Amino acid sequence: MTRTGESTLVVRALNKHYGAFHAVRGVNFDIREGELYTLLGPSGCGKSTTLRCVAGLEHIDGGDIAIAGTVVDSSAPPVFMPPNKRDIGMVFQNYGIWPHMSVFDNVAFPITVWRSKVSRREVVRRTEEALAAVKLDHLSGRRGTELSGGQQQRVALARALVARPKLLLLDEPLSNLDATLRESMRMELRRLQKNVGITTLFVTHDQTEALSMSDRVAVMREGVIIQEDAPQEIYSKPSDLYVAGFLGRVNCFAAKVNTVHRDYVSVQVGSGTLHARSQRAMHEGARVVLAVRPEKMSLRQGESSAVNSLPGVVAEVSFIGEAVDYRLLVDGTSVIVRENARVIFPVGTSVRIEFDVDDGLLYEDEVAAAKVSQVSAVDPADGKLETPRTTDTPTTTPMRNQQFSLRKTATIGQST
Repeated sequence: MTRTGESTLVVRALNKHYGAFHAVRGVNFDIREGELYTLLGPSGCGKSTTLRCVAGLEHIDGGDIAIAGTVVDSSAPPVFMPPNKRDIGMVFQNYGIWPHMSVFDNVAFPITVWRSKVSRREVVRRTEEALAAVKLDHLSGRRGTELSGGQQQRVALARALVARPKLLLLDEPLSNLDATLRESMRMELRRLQKNVGITTLFVTHDQTEALSMSDRVAVMREGVIIQEDAPQEIYSKPSDLYVAGFLGRVNCFAAKVNTVHRDYVSVQVGSGTLHARSQRAMHEGARVVLAVRPEKMSLRQGESSAVNSLPGVVAEVSFIGEAVDYRLLVDGTSVIVRENARVIFPVGTSVRIEFDVDDGLLYEDEVAAAKVSQVSAVDPADGKLETPRTTDTPTTTPMRNQQFSLRKTATIGQST
């Protein structure tokens, strides 16, 4: 077989069509040994299709895929290695636990079918190791129907690991769990992945899963990776407004560039002036969008000496335990601020909204308008047009501004 470089998984110029629909468009990425790499995006963005191509469950229409240095799929010259030869383990959304088998037999199944290669003693040893790794060795005699959702998820994970594959593929494995169990399983899955040291491709639409579990995150949209980086970098420095909104809520202000300084840009928002960093060159007079995440803002009563300060009135208060979400009115526009719960400002309180220069993100107006628009997508399972779920795609609210007629968003993104 053709050999490639050092990365456990290499994907180059991957393309996949379903009829006239171009599901994956020239996708490129590498996953280093021991890394957990996440494809994040809304329904229909191509993330699961990409994973299925890596698994050999879909035939690619262009590009190359190599696992552990071996080309397993290529359009030129034509190469296709079947899934059972790719040295992968996979966990699906529905886990696929056989109800007539015990936990032990479910986990042992991948290596029991290799009886000519693996002795019975080795099967027992590996299965017991895998069950101990997921803390289910005490339930090895139970049947699949006698397990909770979280236990079934761990059985599926143990079964994927028992054959000691080079690459682990996880297709939204936590999506069927309730919120509390999902949170605990996020930590458990990450701990196990690090302890075992297995290279992992993880697919999810949940930004919390992606940010909390990954070494690197790639945000996909319409079959393309639009940004790839470490979780902290991609959250704090999104390349555009779409990525910013998909990774969490963000307040957006229509603005106009007043002055371009060496280290920051001054913009006019309504009758006031605010200051922010810019990742790209700006020119004076340009119409832009200033984006600030709710948790990067703070509230105070009275005069403010902050560099960035806006007057607002508390319109709604939502206590969520460790924090308080405020909806404030600023020049008739809604702004969301997340503050700690030590002091709660009642509805009707006049406050100042403050944020640091480094916490403001500037985007060109024309680019922002394209990035927040919702699109329809084809679900490959049935070929029908599907509108992305609102939990997957940034939500938009019209922006009203007293000085500019830009139609932008006040707050976009997921609730956190």
